[in-house]
Amino acid sequence: MTRKNPEMNKLLSNAARDISGAFAARFCALGIELGLFKAIAETDGLTSAELSQVTGFNERYVREWVHVSMFIPYAFTLFHNHQELRRGKPWMI
Repeated sequence: MTRKNPEMNKLLSNAARDISGAFAARFCALGIELGLFKAIAETDGLTSAELSQVTGFNERYVREWVHVSMFIPYAFTLFHNHQELRRGKPWMI
């Protein structure tokens, strides 16, 4: 980014944020669609190798999903809260 053009800096910053959000949303959706969050929630925690055995997916791809998901801090919180709501245990913000 450049100091000479603050408008361009703002535009680039907003674009980067939006692109990052799109990727985060898709990775969260993949975790839900493929049952990865569910498999994690039903255990005390898994390595990517254990998660791939439980779900039947290739460990390499599960590991990549786990690495990306680690940078989406709200993803696991949102999923956990959704599971609690489905079990009739409301949570408070």
